[in-house]
Amino acid sequence: MKKSSGLFPIAIFLVSLCQGFLLHPKGTSWQSFKKKHLTMSKITFDNFWMNTVANFTVCDAPLELPDFVSKSGSKYWNINNISVIRQSDHWTGQHGCFQIVDCLWYLDQSIHFEESVCGCCDFANFMQKKRKGRKTLRERGVKTKDKKDKKDKLRKINADFKSFWRSTQAEFFAHEYPLNREPDFRSRSGSKYWDDGDGVIRLSDHWVGQFGVKIIVDCYWTIDKKQTIKKEPVSGK
Repeated sequence: MKKSSGLFPIAIFLVSLCQGFLLHPKGTSWQSFKKKHLTMSKITFDNFWMNTVANFTVCDAPLELPDFVSKSGSKYWNINNISVIRQSDHWTGQHGCFQIVDCLWYLDQSIHFEESVCGCCDFANFMQKKRKGRKTLRERGVKTKDKKDKKDKLRKINADFKSFWRSTQAEFFAHEYPLNREPDFRSRSGSKYWDDGDGVIRLSDHWVGQFGVKIIVDCYWTIDKKQTIKKEPVSGK
């Protein structure tokens, strides 16, 4: 009989360690978890951030260290497995913020730009976002031969400062940005935005079609002024 090398028990032990690490969110990145289409019967601290909608109520920040800190600096505390407290400067529907990763998280109070505020919500009050099923071409009334023609047609929308960034295409024209006025919104990449009443002014160092930029989040924004140097901020309206 062949003598056992002892590698098999070690392999089982290592697999157990890996499984335990992946199932515990504390100290790890939530983005590292495999996202699945959830049919969750119970929402917990392990899955509340997966494609959910919730209304948070303003509260005080806990004294202890957070259980998780996101890349954007938002802090999260698990309160007795009953609720979650979130401290952040970006909430859905405020200062141009819409989705938070895949979630819609609202705060019951308006906040100032870049003001960090705590909100609390019970896990029982989280709801899953409904995913719309994809219709067939026939259900959408599109004939196969016409698909190519309709593919490139764009629908004009009446956009405003709260909606212009939602999967849009636009051509910006070189325009001076307000020197003595703070921007109404600043993205994580450093781009600045001003609400100009009849339009939006954007100051940024990345525009579609220049220096390899193909898309800006979900938008296709070009500018008529060519950047001469990479990372050179150019403003357009």
